[in-house]
Order: sequence, then structure tokens, then C-alpha cells
Amino acid sequence: MRDWVRGILAATCMATLVACGGGGTATPAPAVLGGVAAVGAPIVGGTVQVTCAAGTALSTTSSATGAWQVTIEGQTLPCAIRISGGTVNALAQAASYHSVALGLGVANITPLTDLVTANLAGAAPDAWFSGLSGASLRAITQNQIDTALSNVSTALGLAGALNGANPITTAFQAANGDVLDDILEALAAAGSPHADLLANAQGGSFSPPSGFDFQAAFATVRAANGGSTGG
Repeated sequence: MRDWVRGILAATCMATLVACGGGGTATPAPAVLGGVAAVGAPIVGGTVQVTCAAGTALSTTSSATGAWQVTIEGQTLPCAIRISGGTVNALAQAASYHSVALGLGVANITPLTDLVTANLAGAAPDAWFSGLSGASLRAITQNQIDTALSNVSTALGLAGALNGANPITTAFQAANGDVLDDILEALAAAGSPHADLLANAQGGSFSPPSGFDFQAAFATVRAANGGSTGG
């Protein structure tokens, strides 16, 4: 397990007063939220903004591996997350991507979490993020997120590739051969621009644009990266 993931899980344990072992009195570790920002390669130097149901907005910068992390102090979950700017493979990254977090720990930011956010919000994620309020964030439920994820997975044919992984909360590395990263690479190569997928994803069940073929793209990416397409 990557060191930053261990840190997130340990901090979450302390923050929720779960007995993590050991004795004596210790200062609780800060509660943290973090993950990986990637598009099939890491988003490097992107500005990550975190807006929670209550508390001051937070920001940080994604690392060379796409990792990011903030301390959730004086904040009330749920939180919405956006990354903008930065570079991908040393080229300027123009798009912004979004995600949501109902709890502490891992919250990745990718084109796939952007599609889930669009389906959850029923709107373009940028407009949704800009108009957030505490009430709108507190209204988000796990069932709504699960439904949005199911809608996106079904529409794009991702269930087999995900094999139970959650694109928001499953820790991964933005590197060839990691299944979640290969899924992102395949999405980009499946025949439809992200903007077209995003437009279709905004609310309810939907169909991908004509010519979109995730399965073929995923098989090609996995073969090139030395992975299997099996469950």
C-alpha cells in the first residue's frame, strides 16, 4: 500500500475515534481527504479545490504522481472537489474534473469521477461546483452516488473492467498497468471526447455517443500495458 494511502487511512481511523491499537494518550492525527488526480496519466501541478458543507474552502496542488491531500479541520462533510490547470505528460491541462466525498479517506479526481458527478448533479460539473451551497452538499446521499456510478458504468460498459472497484474511493496509481488508470486511458481512446460523454451523462440513464467503444479500447490498452481484461 502506498505511504500516502496508509496516512489517509490512519488519520481517518484516529479522526473517527476507532481503536487503532496501542496505549497511552496521544494527540489525534489530523483528519485528511486525498487521492489521485489522473486522466490515464497523472495531472501534475493542478489546483485542487475542496468545498465542504460547512467550513472554509480548501486548496492544494497535485504532485508529480497526481496525488493530493488536504486536512479536513473545521469542515463538515460531504465535500465537492475540483481540479483545474496543471499538466499531463508535460502538456497544459485545460479541462477541469470533479468528484465528491461523503467521508474521509480516498477521493480520486478523474474523467470518470467527473461523469459520475455530472450524473449525480444533473448538470455540468463546473456550473454545479460554482453554485454549491451547504444545503445542496448535505443533501447528497450514498445511494445517490451509487446510482450515478451505476448509470455511468452501465451506459459505458465499465462493469467488467471495474470488477467492483469504486473509481472515487479505490486507491490507485496513475501508471500503466494499474486497472483504474488503464480504464481512464481506454475512456480517452474509446472514440468520444470527454465533453460529449459529459453532455450525455447529465442526469438519469443515458447512452454513449455514436462510435464509442470502451471494450475494444480497454482490451487494446490492457494488452499494451501487460494486463488482463478479465475479472
